[in-house]
Amino acid sequence: MGHMEEAGSHRSDTAVPSVDQASGPAPAVGRISVLLMDPKPFSRACLSAALCDSAQLALTAIGSLDELSADQPDVVLLRWHGSGGAQKLRLVLGELRERWPGAGRLVISDANDADLVAQCFLARASACLPVDIDPDTLRRVILLSRLGFLTYSLDLMPEMEPYLAETPPSSDPSLHLTPRQRQVHALVAQGRSNRAIAAALGISESTVKAYVRALLTRLGVANRTQIAVGLLARRGEDE
Repeated sequence: MGHMEEAGSHRSDTAVPSVDQASGPAPAVGRISVLLMDPKPFSRACLSAALCDSAQLALTAIGSLDELSADQPDVVLLRWHGSGGAQKLRLVLGELRERWPGAGRLVISDANDADLVAQCFLARASACLPVDIDPDTLRRVILLSRLGFLTYSLDLMPEMEPYLAETPPSSDPSLHLTPRQRQVHALVAQGRSNRAIAAALGISESTVKAYVRALLTRLGVANRTQIAVGLLARRGEDE
């Protein structure tokens, strides 16, 4: 596979450069806000030190999702230590995308096997990088992420193909929702208003609206009523 194209995003015609190709002059963009999320203090400090030399990057480092602020960064850099496996990583990336849909998301992981890299790709992460990546290449990949590019190793693409097979049309799309999407899905099906859902889940009403829009797209329906009807129909089939 010579290259892959990013499917279903605002850059649908953007080729995916390999990590090895992420070299040369840095793209001309403004200052980039980067949120580094790493639960291990020593690892977090090392990554922070590797990135703080760049005057173009405004870095904030946190240890967990609980420390997220309301301000959307340009790029989220997630240091993944393997807890919970590839599927768990995909859920975390999904939560980050829902919270900050406009932010690029990069993953640095100890294990870059085909399954984990494929889950990153399917979750629309900008890149899945090896832990031994050199700082200059990491900074360039961050810049590419800010510009909307995906950066994956072409060497892994043949191994990833089985994981990237499209979901059969008959599959239930609700099975692929994140935990938070499932919560909103259930409350919408109960006829709750956005304000009531926000109160029940402890989130803002604007965040609920964003989740509902995402559900409409993910489930392929036109309005809230169709979300509820679809869930009730599936429950009837199960009884």
